[in-house]
Amino acid sequence: MTAEQTRTIDISEGSRRVDTVVIGAGQAGPGVAAALASDGDLVVLAEGERFGGTCLNTGCRPTKALRASARAAHVARSSGRPGCRRRT
Repeated sequence: MTAEQTRTIDISEGSRRVDTVVIGAGQAGPGVAAALASDGDLVVLAEGERFGGTCLNTGCRPTKALRASARAAHVARSSGRPGCRRRT
């Protein structure tokens, strides 16, 4: 969703017609909300914590990045083992 497609609705202003409420801005939420909005629905995307959900912020992606860094460090440290020589 682009900034032009996004708007904030102040619920204190009174009631408004909403076609769909998507709960959760994890992996599927934004895509579902965008697809419905492109069909002309008025969609509310509600997220209680951080946009992107667990996978993006604390789960899958950060864990994979940490694992890749650990692997690179291991390869660098073990480069002096048999079959590979270090020049000093």
